[in-house]
Amino acid sequence: MKKLILILFFSSFVILSCSQEEEEFTLTVDTSTTTTNILNGVSHASCASLKDYAADPTSDLNYDVASEAVYYNGMNIEWTGTKALSIIAISMIFKNENITGGKFECSLGIEEIEALFEGDANFTSVSRTIRPIVGDEESVKIVSADGCLILCGGMTFKDPTKATLVSGTLEVYGAYYDDDTYVSTIAKTPITSFYKPR
Repeated sequence: MKKLILILFFSSFVILSCSQEEEEFTLTVDTSTTTTNILNGVSHASCASLKDYAADPTSDLNYDVASEAVYYNGMNIEWTGTKALSIIAISMIFKNENITGGKFECSLGIEEIEALFEGDANFTSVSRTIRPIVGDEESVKIVSADGCLILCGGMTFKDPTKATLVSGTLEVYGAYYDDDTYVSTIAKTPITSFYKPR
């Protein structure tokens, strides 16, 4: 099924890096829905858990993501550098007065990042790296695996009976070596999710 490629409710994305000399990578988020992006009431299985279950269907599926989980159907990461890029972390940060504490943050675990892009020819799961561009290539893109939702669970609300539109950012942290120098870089894109009471 063809996916609709969106920067959720926004028309642009922001690229941040430590200096102008650093190489940059771009981030897009795709989703097939623009409405209810928070799953209510039940726990969920992460991509890594689904991978483990597929390897051993006789085992019990581990529902390791808490309820009230923010989800997106897919992610593309595009890298324009001539060095291999390691994905260090992927995080979501939301703010809203109805969120308990006014803010919700979560990060995908290392195993989840490995599982999310496993199978993409441009990505090495064991080191979580995107290969560099070669020849006349302008960029290298990795695409998250079909059937793997990007999940972050545990968001709670002061008033759980109130429908709430939450806004925030999805952040991807990367690093690469330029000769013997370790260089870190970050890409951010605005994201929006809708909480619908049970």
